[in-house]
Amino acid sequence: MTSGCSSSRAFQELVLGGADIGQLQAYVNEQADIPEFVRYHVQAGDTLASVAKTHQTSCGVIAKANRIDCLSSIGPGQILLVPDL
Repeated sequence: MTSGCSSSRAFQELVLGGADIGQLQAYVNEQADIPEFVRYHVQAGDTLASVAKTHQTSCGVIAKANRIDCLSSIGPGQILLVPDL
């Protein structure tokens, strides 16, 4: 039981210790067969629908990746995860 706590704690230290988010995402994606995502910087006039159209995906995929609702407003400077084509 102690080794289980150590492993859990070690993982937490890795994440909290500043592990590169790209490396963590790549590992998770390999394990779960999830598509790669890139960061998109929202520009003035962007909507979730326009970002989805530009990236050939759906509002639902972007909303789920960013833990927001499809009807959520987005604003300039916001960063969204979108599928990497």
